[in-house]
Amino acid sequence: MFFSSNHEPIMTPKVHNVNWKNKILKREYVDGENLSKVEPKEAAEKIAKVLGTLHSRGWVLGDTKPTNFIQSNNKIYIVDAEQALKSKSELYMVWDVIASLIFLGIYNPLKAVIESMDMLITFLDNYRTSRGNVKIAERTLKILKGMKNIETLL
Repeated sequence: MFFSSNHEPIMTPKVHNVNWKNKILKREYVDGENLSKVEPKEAAEKIAKVLGTLHSRGWVLGDTKPTNFIQSNNKIYIVDAEQALKSKSELYMVWDVIASLIFLGIYNPLKAVIESMDMLITFLDNYRTSRGNVKIAERTLKILKGMKNIETLL
């Protein structure tokens, strides 16, 4: 289980109680600001660092919405990790990265569009410097470039 593993310097809320029968998880409340509320470029930098670190340790999240990341006391908490799993699948890692970029655009579309190239470069640079797999960054760029080419055909 993701929440019961140590991910330092990335934080997770403490789990107080798990009731598997009724599917109830009681955990610590994390007071802070979710990353959908910060500037897209800043959110991209922070999420990229988290993903680079987690991917280098063999974890994928699956759900990388900025609302799942809380900034509190200069630390980043992952507060929703229901889909997280241990995996070395590059496809899952690419999904984490692409979904993050898409969600960053959804939560602040105007800012994200204006800063899109700068945000993308910031994201991928921070992903790589946080020990993220370079092949994941390259595959992400290839897929995003392909999406742009599809757009021109429509």
